[in-house]
Amino acid sequence: MARLKNALKHKIQASSLLEVMVALVVMFTVFAISMGLYVNVISSSASLQQTTAIARLETILKQTKAKQEYIDAHIQEEGFNIDKSVKAYPGYENLIVISLKATNLENKVLAEIKAIQIIGK
Repeated sequence: MARLKNALKHKIQASSLLEVMVALVVMFTVFAISMGLYVNVISSSASLQQTTAIARLETILKQTKAKQEYIDAHIQEEGFNIDKSVKAYPGYENLIVISLKATNLENKVLAEIKAIQIIGK
């Protein structure tokens, strides 16, 4: 009982309504900025489909060089299309440019690789 009387004698400081409102505005502002940064980071990172497309393009480029299949081709993969284009390098008769481009089903470019290859004489 003595503790209760001592506790009632001490006043507890409370915040005013204005201070609470200012604190809420600051918290919501920080939250909005952090959500904007989070969405920006998530949208700018490579998607799984882009990563898969890059890996597939690199594999096709290695196979093209190994088998020396220097012809144009269109390859349909699961979820995206790959266009392979082989052209002569300007000014050099023993060089070719191999271009690989992966697009999704809406024709948005996911990844693109270009390589120069020396061909036999």
